[in-house]
Amino acid sequence: MSAAAESPAAVASADAAPAAPDRLLRLAAVLALVGLGCVLIFLMFGFLPWTVGVGLFLGIPVLGVAMLIYLYVVVRNLKQHGQL
Repeated sequence: MSAAAESPAAVASADAAPAAPDRLLRLAAVLALVGLGCVLIFLMFGFLPWTVGVGLFLGIPVLGVAMLIYLYVVVRNLKQHGQL
């Protein structure tokens, strides 16, 4: 059977394997964008009480969580491929 004649089920099963890392990577990317947006608000509006709260107390931890999720996905992927 040629590659062009593969059944849709075979293609779907091959695409289904990396679904969990893709979801986690999307989550990390969204969290990073939210965190960067919060920090950007702090940088644009200066040292007001609400901007410090949004930028430093919300934005930085969200960026940290995004980084940890990303590192988890990278390490897990390396272990699955026998590189770590």
